[in-house]
Amino acid sequence: MRLLQKITNRGFDSGMLARLLRGSGVAFLLSTLGTLVNYLTTVYLTNVLGTADYGLYAYAMTWISLLSVSATLGFNLAVVRLIPLYISSKAWDALKGIINHSSRITLIASIILTIIVASLVIIIPINQTFRFLLVGLWLVPIFSLMELQLGILRAQGEITFALAPKQLIRFLMISLLIFTLVVFGRKIDAVVALLIHGLVVGGLVLIQRLRISHLLRRIARAARERHLTRKWLRLSLPLLLTAGAIILLSNTDIIMLGLFKTTEDVAVYYVAAKIASSVSFPLAAVNMIAAPLVSEAYLNGGRSEIQRLATRIARMSFWPALGAVLILATFSNQILSLFGTEFVRAKLILIILMVGYLVNSGAGTVGTFLDMTGHQDSTAFVFGISAILNIILNSFMIPLLGAVGAALSTASIMIIWSVWLHVLVTKHLQINTTILSRPSTGSLK
Repeated sequence: MRLLQKITNRGFDSGMLARLLRGSGVAFLLSTLGTLVNYLTTVYLTNVLGTADYGLYAYAMTWISLLSVSATLGFNLAVVRLIPLYISSKAWDALKGIINHSSRITLIASIILTIIVASLVIIIPINQTFRFLLVGLWLVPIFSLMELQLGILRAQGEITFALAPKQLIRFLMISLLIFTLVVFGRKIDAVVALLIHGLVVGGLVLIQRLRISHLLRRIARAARERHLTRKWLRLSLPLLLTAGAIILLSNTDIIMLGLFKTTEDVAVYYVAAKIASSVSFPLAAVNMIAAPLVSEAYLNGGRSEIQRLATRIARMSFWPALGAVLILATFSNQILSLFGTEFVRAKLILIILMVGYLVNSGAGTVGTFLDMTGHQDSTAFVFGISAILNIILNSFMIPLLGAVGAALSTASIMIIWSVWLHVLVTKHLQINTTILSRPSTGSLK
């Protein structure tokens, strides 16, 4: 933290810097611990399940992640923008309404989406991997509520309660429960692993909800719910397009590998993608606390303050990402061999994906700056087009080059949308969010 402060404190508002460092520091710690535990859990699961069963499990979890974000209808992002606004304006009735009503809408939407997708899987049984989705679709409503509640808690500064259940505690509990079953001689396959994952997340969702209810009673006990559903949807649906496109961009490679290749190919690629994604978690950690700060700086400050924030975020996310790339590239063979000897062949896939994530980190939080300053439609358009291009590119590259083709497609599209969003941020906000930016010297409020 001291090093980060030395890197980032020159010419920046000390109060906002302190909040950014404190919040991102907690997020970074939880992300680091969560990534480590996630790796260890994945190592354990690949060895317990075997490559084929782990491929089925990974493929189902990929679809569950995609569908659960879609089922929130963008409310998981909209609450990050609306809750600070309602708290600052003391609009307790609207605050209570957005928290409770968004939960109801998300639950209903997730159930409907689950039924629709299950029907499609039954009608269009492409292959065994695709049919296996029927085993895990019941997790979609549970994961949708976790995504929404993460946003609600994040908007109120409850970073620990927001991140710890999803990024750390669930993997600890999954590992513990599976280890216990193995000790007692229970055979673990993909079905059992999904069941345990669902039960763990369900319990964590309940704990998060109790925390949210406690916060509501403390600040809005006497308020009656006020529903501004149409207004909320006008904000959330463009954000849904963005979030849906982002997660589609992140998972198109795995989804299409499952359609064209074997479950073993899915397993090997999934592990490489999981390791490569750790390059982006410094950016994601800073982004968790930066989103409300961007909105605040935009409303109460000026361009100079937004530029300062952008520069500090870029520095706090890029240099740790670069360090992660160097370490992972140097010890890639040793790291991949932990998952099994067949995973060592994913080295090239890992390196290709890390290049894409590093460029993305160097571009800064371009999407957040656009979303939190009223330009969410532009973000949605870029991610939507990029998602379509990613599907097209993967459909050509996977049959041609297999998993390496998927990695090349994904990394290329990631670089394209990062540069594209940077151009839009420069156009709309007249700021530079990249690692090459310098803080403005203008006065602050």
